[in-house]
Amino acid sequence: MTDAHAAEAPTEPVPPAPEGAAEVNAAPPQAPEAVTSGEAPTDTRALPEIEHPIGSTRQAVLDHFLDSEGDQSVAQIIAGVGNASRNTVETAIRREYEAGRLLRVAPGVYRLAPPKAPELSKPAPPAGRTDEEWIARIEAWQVNPASWNIEEDGPPPNDPNNRVPRDVIARFKERVRKREERRKDAEAAAAKQAAADAELRNKLLAATAGNYSPGPGIEDLAPVKTILELVPFDVVYRVICRTISKLCYPGNPPLTSWGDRQLLKAIAVEYCEDVIVPSLVAGWGAAKAPGKATGASEPSPAVQAPPQPETAQAVPPVMPAAYPDDDPAIDPATEAPPVRHVGTPEPSRDSILAAFARNRVAPQPVQQPRPAERPWFAPGPEAQPQEAEFSDEAWEEFCVGFRFGTFDWNRHRLGPPPGERGCRCPAEILRRNGIL
Repeated sequence: MTDAHAAEAPTEPVPPAPEGAAEVNAAPPQAPEAVTSGEAPTDTRALPEIEHPIGSTRQAVLDHFLDSEGDQSVAQIIAGVGNASRNTVETAIRREYEAGRLLRVAPGVYRLAPPKAPELSKPAPPAGRTDEEWIARIEAWQVNPASWNIEEDGPPPNDPNNRVPRDVIARFKERVRKREERRKDAEAAAAKQAAADAELRNKLLAATAGNYSPGPGIEDLAPVKTILELVPFDVVYRVICRTISKLCYPGNPPLTSWGDRQLLKAIAVEYCEDVIVPSLVAGWGAAKAPGKATGASEPSPAVQAPPQPETAQAVPPVMPAAYPDDDPAIDPATEAPPVRHVGTPEPSRDSILAAFARNRVAPQPVQQPRPAERPWFAPGPEAQPQEAEFSDEAWEEFCVGFRFGTFDWNRHRLGPPPGERGCRCPAEILRRNGIL
């Protein structure tokens, strides 16, 4: 090879970046001598891309792999690098291995890593778009694909080269999935509620025995659901049988709506008589006076025990020897004290009250005037007309329920039932219902 060929051979400069004390003092590699000695290398391997400057020892290790064939052991790399210590070469090998430019094929054996494929640069998304704006544009595109602006937003979302950020697409898919789950749950709940409503409606219509008019009022169960939140179902069923079914009373009108005023009033009255009134009576009957034992008797207000006399003082107060208006004081040393009279006790409050009670004259009873006797021939007092306890409509309903066995006759309120002596139901109503 001539000097012209040697001058044309390219030489790669080594950037002077310090790697360590041992690498700075190491001798330069022998690769430039091989390049200037004659023929150009025929190996097609290329030096891996180096992002940052490296030390001379690490560069010499990479040059050794370019100049050598096959895998290289640590001993071969140390011999190829030349005048560098073993620790320095092993450190350079380890750092190149961690950087990904060398591959470890066996313990102590390395290979030059293949060059990485260049990454395709994706066009940057349009600036000024928030995630919510992207999601709104994608939703509008799903409804109307023509709404996507290719000039501003790039290819549509179904194009692999679209400009929509990947995290936005992931969020949109998650939102669509949750929306679909909520829709399915709502449909399942609606189907379950519809089945429950149909079952309730069939039970209530069975109580009418077919005496109803189909329509929106029958389909709307809102009034019944509100009632069932408080009133038991058997009470509602019993009232519907008595007021709607023609089996109980042929004159019952057909049901057109569950919100009928007469039906709601009948249910309210039935619930009050069966539940509320008995509970109030039981609560009022069980009430007792607080703090008093059962069976304890109190004294009559007219008889009051006399108050106890106040306790006398243990030590009487010191009395003066004489008062200014009295006679001269008695000298206890020369004169004897006056003798106290002990025959009659001193009057007290009790003795004074007893003396008044003895002297009081007992009151004479007042004689009440005797009413004048009515002669035997005088007419007796006119009987006052009594107001009927129940109306004819009520007796009519009682008789219908008694006849068909849907009403329990209350002897306490209604008296003897039809067919017994003393029945208070009007005879005309009994004949009208076929009981007489």
